[in-house]
Amino acid sequence: TISMARALEILDELAGIDADYIPACVEYVDVCYALGYFKKAIPVYEKFVDLPGISSKHLEKYATVLYFSQEYQKSLDEIQKVLQTDPNNFIMRRLEFYNHYDLGHTETALELGAKFTASKGEKDEYIKQDYISYAKLLNKNKQGLEAVVYYRKALELDSTEVELYKEIASAYEKAENYVEAIAAQQQYMERIEEPKASEYYSFGRTYYQAGTQMGVNGDTIAQKEYLLKADSLFAIVTEKNNDSYLGYIWRARSLASLDPELIDALAKPLYEQTLEILLQDADVDKRKKELTECYMYLGNYYYLNKDKENTLVNFNKVLELNPTNLEMKKVVEELYK
Repeated sequence: TISMARALEILDELAGIDADYIPACVEYVDVCYALGYFKKAIPVYEKFVDLPGISSKHLEKYATVLYFSQEYQKSLDEIQKVLQTDPNNFIMRRLEFYNHYDLGHTETALELGAKFTASKGEKDEYIKQDYISYAKLLNKNKQGLEAVVYYRKALELDSTEVELYKEIASAYEKAENYVEAIAAQQQYMERIEEPKASEYYSFGRTYYQAGTQMGVNGDTIAQKEYLLKADSLFAIVTEKNNDSYLGYIWRARSLASLDPELIDALAKPLYEQTLEILLQDADVDKRKKELTECYMYLGNYYYLNKDKENTLVNFNKVLELNPTNLEMKKVVEELYK
């Protein structure tokens, strides 16, 4: 048997003998199509695609070749020729949607995507990319919850697309539905071999947001549950990446939210560890906000514990970082009296 690559070599030789021999051109593009040599096929298609009597199958293939060669507008032109005689052509409707999506024609792509994903013939089958493309388009246009439906449809077709759980979580986060975001992130974490520090960090942030939301809503039991879980996830971040301040400061924030009156000063050692790491960076201005947060917490802790000396040390640090903070300036002046 002859390999496809060898067949292409033979056809190259034929094309060299008579570049305008249409039967050879047709065979040539069919082999190119089968091998995925799309760009190689385009100039040969151009020799016969406009001839009278060209089959719709070759027009479909030509439109497909143009799409995969990123010739989106040309692909659309060929698609319209097919749809004029076959308006329900499933493959061409798919490519019409894809082309407008890749051209950035948002409104048209949204309209075509909605129609395409809503109707198909009995023998037609959706592929995961149909749902993923439409979901991404919806998400990009602030229709995240609608996008979730299609991300889930894509997962039904291919459960190995675990990254889609992150997209689902992100959509729920944007909608401030942190409980569902947590569920989606949990599904993602369960399906990957070894989560990275950044993934534990992201998961922790979602739990923190959920806890904060529960606090605002007055559900203190759920607030405590979510914030403690956030703390445990940020603790993993510190274990995996102990030279980064991020895990420590977010542990501090989680614990500070559980103890806003500083009764147990749960966050104090975490803010101290955060400071230790931040001060190793010579460029203090880069982390002014985080340093200010640490010094403010520690200053308040010492003030509540009637330690005037250490209160002034920390509040003066806040002033050094924020010399225009008039409120802090007044506080410091009062402490010196």
